[in-house]
Amino acid sequence: MAALYSNASVALNSVAGESVDFALATVGVSPTVVIASSRTMSDYHNKFMEPHSGIISSLARWFDVRKLDAGVMPSHGMFSQVANIGPMAELSLDKLRLLCISHRADADPNVRLTSGQLTDLKIFTGARVVYALTGPGVAGAVSQTNVFDYRRYQGQNHFGAPLSSVEIVLTGVSEDKENEGQVCDTVIMDLRYVFSLS
Repeated sequence: MAALYSNASVALNSVAGESVDFALATVGVSPTVVIASSRTMSDYHNKFMEPHSGIISSLARWFDVRKLDAGVMPSHGMFSQVANIGPMAELSLDKLRLLCISHRADADPNVRLTSGQLTDLKIFTGARVVYALTGPGVAGAVSQTNVFDYRRYQGQNHFGAPLSSVEIVLTGVSEDKENEGQVCDTVIMDLRYVFSLS
């Protein structure tokens, strides 16, 4: 509604679900914001972005990763635009500013995005990326990364801190006062059972 009141162009398409072809879903539109599932973006990265990255794309990625490590979003200069021709050739995402990616808590863990995949999406789309953990029975995200979080990790990326509108109750945790306020153990939550509605 806010987009409509601010005279923004809104294009709604009938594409929904976990396994959507991202290239086909964005044909004919140049969106500013895209909301997609982690499976959709993982499939797109594995099928199109990785295989079509050449020497120029790899060199531009190396420079842009250094900028992200310094905490700066890379700009779209001439070199970056030439480098993006391979990985992003079939997309018309010139106006893309925000890419919201959700991962359901009960989804296949193999489609969780890695830190490298998120870095590639930030670099080649030129958009800020928000990666969120969602769950059935919860309206919105449980936790999500910050728009300005450019950190890189080995393996799968984190989901960020829990949102302020979410209450997480830990069960089975000892009540020792000596460990209060310290990170002393690994907490594993099975989100399929945490999100039950009563």
